[in-house]
Amino acid sequence: MNAGKFANLFLAAMIAAGTAQAQDFPSKTVRISIAYGAGSGFDLLMRQMAQEFSTVWKQPVIVENRPGAGGIIAAESCKKAAPDGHSICLSGRDLFFLPSLIKSLPFDTQKDFKPITKLFYLTSVVAAHPGAGINSIQDLINVARAKPGQLNYGTIGAGSGIHFFFEWLKKENNLDIVHVPYKTPVDLVQSVVSGQAQVTLLGALNFLPQIRAGKARALAVSFPTPLLPDTPTLKEQGITMDVTNWFGFFAPANTPDEIVRKIHDDVARLYANPAFREKNLIQQGLLPVVNATDEFAKSIPAEVALGAELVKLSGARAD
Repeated sequence: MNAGKFANLFLAAMIAAGTAQAQDFPSKTVRISIAYGAGSGFDLLMRQMAQEFSTVWKQPVIVENRPGAGGIIAAESCKKAAPDGHSICLSGRDLFFLPSLIKSLPFDTQKDFKPITKLFYLTSVVAAHPGAGINSIQDLINVARAKPGQLNYGTIGAGSGIHFFFEWLKKENNLDIVHVPYKTPVDLVQSVVSGQAQVTLLGALNFLPQIRAGKARALAVSFPTPLLPDTPTLKEQGITMDVTNWFGFFAPANTPDEIVRKIHDDVARLYANPAFREKNLIQQGLLPVVNATDEFAKSIPAEVALGAELVKLSGARAD
């Protein structure tokens, strides 16, 4: 047999083996690792998705809550799992900013994970204490200029997307606003409601009850949302920084392409259900998206490079 025929037969065998793997998947319990606690918004969404996938796949699908360390614990568990599709993880854009913050990560963000698909963008809101005299982004800039060093902005820690946004805003407009970090989003919301921090940027759903009760004021949103239909976007107010916060599914490196494709396609089929999208995503301040696996993978190096730029701009250091 000549080399060409042998190569063709080998390739055909590999394709057949991959197809068989995808047809057999899943053959046991599927675990979705997330960096968020039980009862959180993302936890509830993942549990709803797990229930839907259990029906389709005819195997149990469970959510494993692994909060802490800025998503490192959940991501590391995903890296260490068998690359057979039975362990995947929900991770966000911030994961790919970590290499510029932490030099001794227990994984390589570009080599140890295989992107499956983006799932959604988080709609964020810039919210202010109602007594701060701030009703728009331009008001925020004007008040900060008039009162240098007297405004506080709250975050969930140095190196977070909130931190990057306000440090960018400060640099662009030559402002002096003081950074005050808090431990959790709940603490951050309460800090703005009480006036300890005058302004922040956080997922819209976190602030919705306080905004509707008049205890916080919405200045801008990252995307148009039915949750805050009268609030203009950041872009409409002249903000050019990309504050997009996306989240997606990842598998351990070396997970077969056919299994990754099956998970991707089943997510797409689930998202094709308008009722599921409306109830579990749009009404929760999430913008659903399913992108091609190759497209997703190609975008990751740019995210790592952006993280390096933002860390340098903000001067952030890991705690």
